[in-house]
Amino acid sequence: MQISQILFTKFLSRTKIILYAAVLYILPISVNAAHQCDPVSLAVLGSGGPELDDGRNSSGFAILLEDKARVLVDTGMGTSREFERMSLKFNDVQAVLITHLHVDHVNDLPVYVKGSFFTGRAEDLQLFGPWGNEHLPSMESYIKQILDKKDGLYPYLHRHLPEYEAPYSYNFRTQSAPAEKSQNFTVNKNLIVSSLPTSHGALPSVAWKVNIGGCHLAFMGDSGSKARDAIAKFVKDVDLLVLNMPIEVGAPEPVQALHMVPEDLAVIAKNSKAKKVVLAHFMKRSLKNLSANADIVSKAIKSTALLAKDGDKIPVK
Repeated sequence: MQISQILFTKFLSRTKIILYAAVLYILPISVNAAHQCDPVSLAVLGSGGPELDDGRNSSGFAILLEDKARVLVDTGMGTSREFERMSLKFNDVQAVLITHLHVDHVNDLPVYVKGSFFTGRAEDLQLFGPWGNEHLPSMESYIKQILDKKDGLYPYLHRHLPEYEAPYSYNFRTQSAPAEKSQNFTVNKNLIVSSLPTSHGALPSVAWKVNIGGCHLAFMGDSGSKARDAIAKFVKDVDLLVLNMPIEVGAPEPVQALHMVPEDLAVIAKNSKAKKVVLAHFMKRSLKNLSANADIVSKAIKSTALLAKDGDKIPVK
């Protein structure tokens, strides 16, 4: 064999070794990325709205990591009861995210606070919600109005405000999302939440994105179509996306200032390229022809959009 052939053979051999090593280096990362969502699931605590006769709890979700509730997203009426039915534990919760301060998204929060007195919780709880304006208070102001020792609606729960530090209890560490920009909040090394201001008429409202151990979930909250494209960009490539569908195809324009019609939700779902889409926050007007309304989203993503039901446990992977 000539020297040139020997050198060429050695070159090919070395190249194969380098390529093989590169594959071994990259493969674990890819496999690991694919499995980051394996232990994560979404518990539907409430899939309805504010109506009293829709047969559903109001809006609320729990993000589970290895079957433990780590994040609550909205705490509407009835969600605390579903939380109990699903055998979830409040002591496991590390953060609460509120999209806006309508009663069907926040009203059970004092229920969780009172109930936690009997759980022995000692770890402070981080609470995030919208900024305030002339129509609704900020998240910080809301909590103070609920819990303040002197002027609060439930002053006997005041021990959960930081200014009344109590060694036998825990405190809410409350932050409001900004009105003009997206912002990241670090809860701990495995949990980061991000806010996006949306357009629920004149009311402060927030879309939330959650990074839990490298798995990404997003919740659009309530918003008119004005924020459609911004939301689609904000939730790009998430593993699971929850879209609110309280109104139907052909809903009148004034209603669309508060909520998006299914066609707008379809645009968000398609442009976001979310791996899984869940439809929720139904009202009777969207439930009346739910299959037709949901099909618009399903056709846009060329996959089935899941319909949330109270008590559902939806794997993210």
